[in-house]
Amino acid sequence: MFTKNNKTYSEAFKYLWNKKQRAVALSVNKSEGWEEVEMPEDLGVEVEEHRDNEGKLTHYDAYFVNRLFIIRLPTLDYGEVKKTIIQRRYSMDDQMAIQLNKDKSEEYLREYERMQEWREFSAYLAKEIERKYNHT
Repeated sequence: MFTKNNKTYSEAFKYLWNKKQRAVALSVNKSEGWEEVEMPEDLGVEVEEHRDNEGKLTHYDAYFVNRLFIIRLPTLDYGEVKKTIIQRRYSMDDQMAIQLNKDKSEEYLREYERMQEWREFSAYLAKEIERKYNHT
């Protein structure tokens, strides 16, 4: 778990658990009372389609880790799913800045490594969605 700009994040393939509040998160504004927990090897991915009153597909909700987490997706395309998950933590500007600064210090290098680990997590989750639902 790490803190950046007054926000605490879980590492990739982990989540934050607050026993007292009985709550889970991937990031929180205050780290007090939160501990980091490994995600299970089987993320338990489930996807639900959502349609409007006319039956037109509007979006998908992807659940993982026993329905503890949800990501709203416009499509189940692998690339779009991966991009959506990455951008929940790193904007395009953040990604560019991290890549450009990685050689400046150990701290920047660790930030780059964390981003790469999140990208790997995003790819893994996108593959699980694709594998289980075969929508491309």
